[in-house]
This record gives sequence, structure tokens and C-alpha cells, in this order.
Amino acid sequence: EALKDADWVSAMQEELDQFARLKVWRLVPRPEGKSVIKTKWIFKNKKDESSLVIQNKARLVAVGYSQQEVNDM
Repeated sequence: EALKDADWVSAMQEELDQFARLKVWRLVPRPEGKSVIKTKWIFKNKKDESSLVIQNKARLVAVGYSQQEVNDM
């Protein structure tokens, strides 16, 4: 549903732009035999004191509980 709303898409793009600006990550080839850590989007509405939505916030987070100590490190 969020992917169809222009405000949420804009919030997601803002998060990705921030990652690029801060050089948080870089794409690298996946080593053979290793798995990729999954990610998911977290969406939240930022509201003012009268509960009106003033900003859509999207955060991309790693799904760390899927890590396997030996294989993914």
C-alpha cells in the first residue's frame, strides 16, 4: 500500500538519498556461499500536537534476527 502513495515513496527515496549522502553502504558482490541479510521498511507518521500528520517517515532496517553467526559474518 505504501508503495502506491507518492508521499511514502518520497519518504523512502529520502531515506535512500540520506544513506548515499552519508556513505552508509556500498554495493559489493556477494561472496559465494554467503547469504544476504534481508531488509524491511518501517513506516511512521510524524504528527503535530493536534495529531495532524506533518511528515511521513520511512526507515530501512536490517532484519538482523535472520543472521547466522558462522555464515553471514
